Amino acid sequence: MALLPIGLQLYTLRDYTETDMAGTLRRVAALGFEMVEFAGYGGLSASELNAVLKETGLVPLSAHVPYDQLKQGLDEQIRYAKEIGLGYLIFPYVDPELLKTEEGVASLVRDLTEMGHKIKEAGLDFCYHNHDAELGTVGGELILDRIYRLVEPELLQAELDLYWVKKAGLDPYHYLLSYPGHVPIVHLKDMTDDEEGFFAEVGHGSMDFPALLGAASEAGVRYLLVEQDQCRRSPWESIEMSLNYLRSIGAAKPLT
Repeated sequence: MALLPIGLQLYTLRDYTETDMAGTLRRVAALGFEMVEFAGYGGLSASELNAVLKETGLVPLSAHVPYDQLKQGLDEQIRYAKEIGLGYLIFPYVDPELLKTEEGVASLVRDLTEMGHKIKEAGLDFCYHNHDAELGTVGGELILDRIYRLVEPELLQAELDLYWVKKAGLDPYHYLLSYPGHVPIVHLKDMTDDEEGFFAEVGHGSMDFPALLGAASEAGVRYLLVEQDQCRRSPWESIEMSLNYLRSIGAAKPLT
């Protein structure tokens, strides 16, 4: 089983980060998370955010940046990312309508390639975060496979979200193993064991995390990030349950 650093994707706490990023980060650190992935910066300047990160000791790993901001304001996104010490910029979501045609996928591939070159030149890594739409097919090929086949690996890596792989009807264990050395970051969330297949806290649903973490180790994953898109309890309670479960099975490794 993987023994890896565990962080938090702050999208789970979006209702809090939008109004009080500093207070949210302090509470995240108090729960025991050591690193974070941003989904917006709460209106803070880079210097303001740096001060909070220094105070809390949280490591800024990565950030989800919307497609339009990557396409229209990439230079500014790179500048901010470097100022706060990020290692990765993440492409987080694409409108599923774009993925329904060969032309749409081709335009996405062109954009990802162009972005990847600029991000690499800046000394950062670029990853693609999937949902289930990318695991449909176009031209008889899984869309996500086509993206990773056509965009050079040094320009684009995978931030694989295992929940969405399963939601698409694939086996996340074997899909993760199909990309050895190409998946530096994995998103962890669980799935309820019913027809709805709703989001659940890690270790409190239907997914076999000891096996999945073993696959992560074998595939060369470097970081694990807890994320829960929607919670049926307080998101604070949800992320604490997920972290406690990962600790209980011995999956957590300190960053130091």
